[in-house]
Amino acid sequence: MAAPSLKFGTNISHWLSQSTLDRDIMKKVFTQADVQRIAGWGMDHIRLPVDFPLIENEGWPGKFSEEGLSWIDRAIDWCEASGLWCIVDMHVLPGHVFMYKYRAINSLFADRSPTFQRACDLWRMLARRYHGKKVVFEILNEPVAADSELWNTCCAALHAVIRHETSDQWIMVPSNEWDHTVNFVDLAHLDDNKTIYTFHFYEPHLFTHQNAWWIPYMEKLERASVPYPGPFNHPILGTSSGFPLEYDFMKKGPYGTDFM
Repeated sequence: MAAPSLKFGTNISHWLSQSTLDRDIMKKVFTQADVQRIAGWGMDHIRLPVDFPLIENEGWPGKFSEEGLSWIDRAIDWCEASGLWCIVDMHVLPGHVFMYKYRAINSLFADRSPTFQRACDLWRMLARRYHGKKVVFEILNEPVAADSELWNTCCAALHAVIRHETSDQWIMVPSNEWDHTVNFVDLAHLDDNKTIYTFHFYEPHLFTHQNAWWIPYMEKLERASVPYPGPFNHPILGTSSGFPLEYDFMKKGPYGTDFM
């Protein structure tokens, strides 16, 4: 399979992921007309986040819903009809939630845990189902393992499961701790020339996520407005955020083009 064209695309948020998965709402949120519009803007791909409960019920591990899978099917078909690639991103796998408060209790990374086995089974099924399609498999969105070595081990195992089912499909691998750039250097290189390594860039996090209710640390800003490109001076800069990059640099000078 030829290398995917991933130069200019967009993320399809809150459709098959981070949503109620209400089918009546899902029918309206994203349609084939939206895919056609995206292609008309000159984009070459979409990233399709998927939460595993769409296709696997917690009470029936390993039993996959054809109805749930049909939503992924139609998105891929819409993309192919419009000449787009589709990154199927497992936004939430069994035993893993990327939000900060779940960091210490994620069980996906425990050696041979039941949730790890479920994740393997899920990716084995997806690889078989979408082999030969213009699809890139993104193993997991924003892993938050306790350390990068744990993620590297888990990632390599899931990568091997996919590769066992298909030698041609491209696979996307993120760095640990929310795909952070600081941890990209610790991401293990896999002996596979159809692997794409990826990171997410939100820095400075205090600016891009100010007033984000789902990050308790942001409450320390006390609704202060964080300017761009700075500099910025606030007592929050002297405390530990728990995120990979601390923020003292924000008071030392602008964090604009040169910082990027």
